[in-house]
Amino acid sequence: MTAFIPGVISLKNLIARTVRWRLERRTYAELKSLDDRMLADIGISRGEIRSVASHGRHGHEAAGFGA
Repeated sequence: MTAFIPGVISLKNLIARTVRWRLERRTYAELKSLDDRMLADIGISRGEIRSVASHGRHGHEAAGFGA
């Protein structure tokens, strides 16, 4: 059993948050680059791009959405 080490937990949290932030940025940029017709084909309006990049298409986590 490993001991609780606050610094390690904080570092893991920081890394996880950074990875998520980068994924959201990449997803946002990819969706913004699409024209309105392409967005409509995948069921997203231009006004939904930020939400989709942050929360996924149906409000779920974005992990893997932009991969």
